[in-house]
Amino acid sequence: LCVSIPVEKHGVIPCHQRTRVLPSAISCRKADFFAAAFLDEIELFYMDLLELLFEARPDLNVLFTVSPIRHIKDGLHENSVSKATLHLAIEGLCESFDRVHYYPAFELLMDDLRDYRYYAEDMVHPTSGFALYLGTFFRYIFPEVD
Repeated sequence: LCVSIPVEKHGVIPCHQRTRVLPSAISCRKADFFAAAFLDEIELFYMDLLELLFEARPDLNVLFTVSPIRHIKDGLHENSVSKATLHLAIEGLCESFDRVHYYPAFELLMDDLRDYRYYAEDMVHPTSGFALYLGTFFRYIFPEVD
């Protein structure tokens, strides 16, 4: 899960740096983190974080997404379980907060495009063509965001 947390220079904390924000017991790279038994812990952690963010910034909206990049080092099945767990956690957060939203980057690549032309040669990472598609779709859904 990624949440846009203000950082002085960068504006947000990129997903690949999220373990710097999460306590070590909730490391995104640990396989057991994505087990269904930890779903409540994920939601509770982010609920607490979101409450703090909304208290500090009452006008803030938060946008979650699930990365379409496959983490095949963990195994294909483990990747699917982790993505499903993230989807369930985000769904719970969206239901709990009216200022939490989901952007379907994962679904755009996996379901909408469904074409290996949008994968790089490693067949794991999306191409720049997908990035353009993602940006166009984002501007269509959120025209008020610069």
